[in-house]
Amino acid sequence: MDYRYPYHPILAWSKILLINIIKKILLKILFVLYLGIVIIVDTGCQDIINNGTEITKEWLFMLYLDGDCDLESYAIMDFNLIENSLYKLPESVRNNIKIIALMDRHINYDTTNDDWTGARIFELKPDEDSQGYLGQMRSTPLSGWWGSTETELHMGDPETLDNFIEYTLNNYPDYNNKWLSIWGHGAGVRTGISFDDSDGYDPLYVDEIQQALSLHFSSTDKLDVLHLQGCLMGMVEIAYEFRNLTNYMTATPNIGGAGRPVFGNLFDNITDTITPRELSILTVQQYKEAWKAEDPHYRTCTAVDLSNLENIENLKTNIDILGQKLYLENNKNAIEGIRDATLNYYDDNGSTPQHYPYHELGDLCNNLISNPVISTDVKTAAQDVLDALGVIVIYAWADINKGNYEGYGTDIKRGLSIVFPHGNLLRNDGITSYLNQYWYTNVDVSAWYSGNYYGKIDFSTSNENGIVETWRELFEAWYDQPPENNYTPGNY
Repeated sequence: MDYRYPYHPILAWSKILLINIIKKILLKILFVLYLGIVIIVDTGCQDIINNGTEITKEWLFMLYLDGDCDLESYAIMDFNLIENSLYKLPESVRNNIKIIALMDRHINYDTTNDDWTGARIFELKPDEDSQGYLGQMRSTPLSGWWGSTETELHMGDPETLDNFIEYTLNNYPDYNNKWLSIWGHGAGVRTGISFDDSDGYDPLYVDEIQQALSLHFSSTDKLDVLHLQGCLMGMVEIAYEFRNLTNYMTATPNIGGAGRPVFGNLFDNITDTITPRELSILTVQQYKEAWKAEDPHYRTCTAVDLSNLENIENLKTNIDILGQKLYLENNKNAIEGIRDATLNYYDDNGSTPQHYPYHELGDLCNNLISNPVISTDVKTAAQDVLDALGVIVIYAWADINKGNYEGYGTDIKRGLSIVFPHGNLLRNDGITSYLNQYWYTNVDVSAWYSGNYYGKIDFSTSNENGIVETWRELFEAWYDQPPENNYTPGNY
């Protein structure tokens, strides 16, 4: 025993008690600190989770820009105008949208912007330069899926369109709404859009566009807006082709036109909260603003609602019924006269009714209804088509020489063209010009007419039961009867 520190039992017990109290206090402090760390970590993780949902942004704009033709300068102009629109937009909007462009150029038509050729893909950036085609493209090319930035891409090949969509969706997945514009020369349902000079002036046929879109979109997961920036693409047949793939479509029934700031106007007015329907209507309105001062005033633009499959199927059904009634009318000459008096979209592009027999559907129905020699059955069928058309068209505009209308579809019931062949006209070889509409069918034309393309138009259905039941079968009965019966694929 150490006698320097004599043992005292009460004092010893007090020391033990004090030590235990201190231990408990320390344990409580450590427990509180532990809880604090857990709460902080949990809150931090929750912030990460919340931020993960909040990074989803509103609009992904995909621009398939075919400048590999005599429109090259205008492709550069639209590119520059969109860059300038981004510069003018509020930062809050810029941060919530993304614009990706695949652009193919030609070796001859335009030498500006370093005169690069081939194809490049861009994420467009803001640029204060507002000179359009006289300005400089400021956005830096991205690494494309094809390797060299100077590689020529065939813009009339559906595989190129497929690759572009796949590249964009894979690299920019966090967007609620998706818009795709196919930009280039257009020719309607006959030969499509995006003619590529460097690849034999080969276009994207309408069915080829459908093939490419169907690899990425479906009836349960549609593209939000499909914009077809080319001549003659605002057609019933084209809208029907994409009924399972896009919610809205915007296009021009007549000549599309380049050289006006359509895209500049459009993107100047974009908001990050705009809905697909509102964007489609805005497209028509800004198309009007870009072209309304032009003379001879023959521009048009239409927005179509394809979000409800039943509505577009109802339009087709009513058009097919109209075809039945026109056949039963047994007054072919009078009906052809009404067709000839109906607004057309071939005069302004230097074509002929034998090759591009596109007529405005609403005007055709109104002319049938107002004609005194037409029966009540046909007039009733024509009115049913108008009513169905008014549901599909959400907004449309036509300048004074192409119908002079603007408004919502339910009010104007105008805005889409349809094929109405002029089979009564003869070619130079004495054969009906209906032969020139060999492509107006839902079958593969190349299997029937070697070396010719394309057909596969979903709208243009027929069978061979000898009864006129569809729109196409009306013309088969009128212009492709025996003994020839071989001007176009199939019969009625």
